[in-house]
Amino acid sequence: MASTGSTVTFDYSGGLPYRESVTIPPCPVKLDGTNYLVWSRACKFAIGSRGYKGFLTGDTIKSIEASPSHEKWETTNYLVMSYLTSSMDPGISRGYMLLDTVAAIWKMAETTYSHVGSKAQRYEIRKKIRETTQKELSVSQYYSTLKALWHELDFYGKYIAACSTDITSYTTWENEIRVYDFLGRLNMDFD
Repeated sequence: MASTGSTVTFDYSGGLPYRESVTIPPCPVKLDGTNYLVWSRACKFAIGSRGYKGFLTGDTIKSIEASPSHEKWETTNYLVMSYLTSSMDPGISRGYMLLDTVAAIWKMAETTYSHVGSKAQRYEIRKKIRETTQKELSVSQYYSTLKALWHELDFYGKYIAACSTDITSYTTWENEIRVYDFLGRLNMDFD
């Protein structure tokens, strides 16, 4: 897929954007079964930036009657389906080839790989955090690596506070633990 812009005109009868030269930048991440969060965000950014977010959510629906807007919807649906399946490892994409809409692919991938609320997923991320050390990384790279893992942890395990005092106390406690994680695995020359 090319990585240049596209020309946009609107079909006012159907309300869908029609792109004469459609391009979506290649997804920098391939879904491999372990990286759903990063893959889904990369796809959402690329697809949403081209005005196709409604195809992911299912809000952009196909007209019932045969019309130019119906044809444009189908063409765009095929384009985004192709984008999603080509951004997956071949063994994974094979399981999505018989689905008919972008929204169906998106929802099935989320259900299969997102693991939101999964204790096992949070455990694996906490394990990665414990195993992450500075080694040959610069301090900035080391911090960025930990920060990405902390963001993943926050995504997979949302804390629901009963009141604002609870969330403040929890945030303070969690940030303190994260400082210890960071300091505890810096190279010895920082001791």
